[in-house]
Amino acid sequence: MKTSKMTHKYRKSKIIQYKLLENQKSIKMKTSLMPTQKPKIKTLGLLTLMLFLRMGTTQGSEVESRSVCACFSDGFIRIDCEPDHLILIKRELLGYSKTCPGKCQYKSHGGGCEQEYKKVSWFCEGKQNCFTGVERGTCGSTLTNYLYVEYQCVP
Repeated sequence: MKTSKMTHKYRKSKIIQYKLLENQKSIKMKTSLMPTQKPKIKTLGLLTLMLFLRMGTTQGSEVESRSVCACFSDGFIRIDCEPDHLILIKRELLGYSKTCPGKCQYKSHGGGCEQEYKKVSWFCEGKQNCFTGVERGTCGSTLTNYLYVEYQCVP
């Protein structure tokens, strides 16, 4: 059990570090020092880089985005990454499409009924593989009938 908790913490910290590095090259942290405090590191970017070097992750490698879309009638989605890669959820939406049931077709141009969804991130992020159900939500007065997830497999 202890090994499982440590592995989960390691995965989550790796995903958080990747997000920080991806979104912000250098972040200045403003610190106010009390007279009895010792000086703190002033850039979160440096701290993040040090953690990545310690874990053996390199900056600058392109990670391609992937996506999966499933109709409510399909029942589930499955996300798989290669060995030594972890799932990083970029975007997840519940929506309504006339092509469901049958074929899930998400189009990023908008115009349809879409709503943000956060359960896939909570359940799948930081894992190598994930299998989760497609739930229904409401979009105005319309019931959603598909789930779209955009993700990356991060080394």
